[in-house]
Amino acid sequence: MLGKQDNSDLAFIKDENIVSYCQKLMKIQKAGGRIDAKFTNIKPDLRNILKQLCDFNPERRMSAKDVLKNKIFDDIRNVKQEEDAPFEV
Repeated sequence: MLGKQDNSDLAFIKDENIVSYCQKLMKIQKAGGRIDAKFTNIKPDLRNILKQLCDFNPERRMSAKDVLKNKIFDDIRNVKQEEDAPFEV
């Protein structure tokens, strides 16, 4: 698990065995697992996107669609060529 979680991040998990496993991981997690510590050589904007993509809680996790709207991709986006998928992804 990347980042730092607390018990509120586990609220969406219904299986008690999985909750227990995640709680054990949270206890042994070291600061070295933090994205900021692992990716010191990339731009802060990109590091923030990575953190939001890797958020443990799916309610806070950034979607790929939202990531692609980020200003960091403005120089390479071609909005005229973009279209929604013809089915639910």
